[in-house]
Amino acid sequence: MRPQAAIIILPPPGLEVVPQHPTRLNAPRGPFNSPDEAAIAWSEYILSTSIYIRHEHGAVIYRRTVRHGFLWLKTRTEYRITQTISGNPHSINLTATFLSTNGTSVATIHTHPNSHRFSGSDLRNARRRRVDAYVATPATYQSITNFHLLRYDRSSSETTVVETFRQRGLRRLSTDERRDLETWYRRSWERHLASCSGFGCNNEGRWPTNPWP
Repeated sequence: MRPQAAIIILPPPGLEVVPQHPTRLNAPRGPFNSPDEAAIAWSEYILSTSIYIRHEHGAVIYRRTVRHGFLWLKTRTEYRITQTISGNPHSINLTATFLSTNGTSVATIHTHPNSHRFSGSDLRNARRRRVDAYVATPATYQSITNFHLLRYDRSSSETTVVETFRQRGLRRLSTDERRDLETWYRRSWERHLASCSGFGCNNEGRWPTNPWP
């Protein structure tokens, strides 16, 4: 079997690069049986991190064909997720290049810790990339008790709720994780507040935001 080629993900120009914290590195990668299954597992794991530090996180879901069985004569389709990256409080750049054998991107997935719906640019990017899109977000603006996973179907232009989560359904961050996340992202959050305009940034509440009071 040929080795899987590297997946290249580039940060947005000028964005301060935050170290690869363990929460992000350990996010689920697969394999999964469907894009929805992949999106649900990823959201259950990473959404609490995104809500806590109010920064968007994201990845790309891709499909590949895997050979197995006697003499590798059988094939099956599986879905995997690229390594999770983080952006800033209101955007994330998911420029991803897939060079893996039989790998085809099928959807993007990211979080919206400071909004509760897809943005116009999310939908435009999905159409431009010819993939579906998922967003994990509070069910209502600034809710920290109920969360939705939304899917945008590019072929029908319809948005549906794939899954609804409550606090207990999200991965609980340890004390050490919270401390490290605060250390890594505090400077980025303070810079955001100092320069943000047009997003109601002054009303975004306390930072960090703990989903488990």
